[in-house]
Amino acid sequence: MHRGNGGVKMHALPWPNSHDRTWRSAQVCFTGRMQLRRSPLDQSLPKCVFDHPETEQCLHRHGSYDRCDGASGNVTIMVLRFLCKFTGRTISLLPDRLLPYRAVHVSEVQADFDRRCVLPSKPAQTEQDAILKGCLRRAWHRFRTSERQQALTTFYGQRIPLSNSPQALWQAIRQTSDSLEGRLLDLAREGKSLLGDYRCLRA
Repeated sequence: MHRGNGGVKMHALPWPNSHDRTWRSAQVCFTGRMQLRRSPLDQSLPKCVFDHPETEQCLHRHGSYDRCDGASGNVTIMVLRFLCKFTGRTISLLPDRLLPYRAVHVSEVQADFDRRCVLPSKPAQTEQDAILKGCLRRAWHRFRTSERQQALTTFYGQRIPLSNSPQALWQAIRQTSDSLEGRLLDLAREGKSLLGDYRCLRA
């Protein structure tokens, strides 16, 4: 086990036998990592999203890493990683209840943004943890930047009306679906997310 970027605990699996022909093409430097979203109920092997001419199954389990599951940092989960033997790149599978690079849950972000935009939502906790409050406040500040407003408006195009404020944009996005998890899946298919177009989401 070793620590990756940001102090995340990485768990590596042994490298396959060097005499194994099926792995010889994968003995190259890792050229990048990509993050996919999926439901915890889906236990199937992910499909490779990298560009290569070979059509055979190319993904193999390649360790995991631990990341926080919640703003408190008291709970961690194991995120699986898979290696493409033809490109040397890895894919990790992020549970769909989480945001990239954010410890808060998607449901917490959705409820907080709804309250800020005066939309019906679940009742707010009477004593919300100070750490969680800070995480949600930073998430909202990120969402309301002109960069995110322009990126999300461009992504949705004619599917939502033009908006002149972060509140109006959030209301328009929410009208497209009751679930923020579904909207995040749509964004991820285009290499984007709600709070950033992160490099790890692009093939």
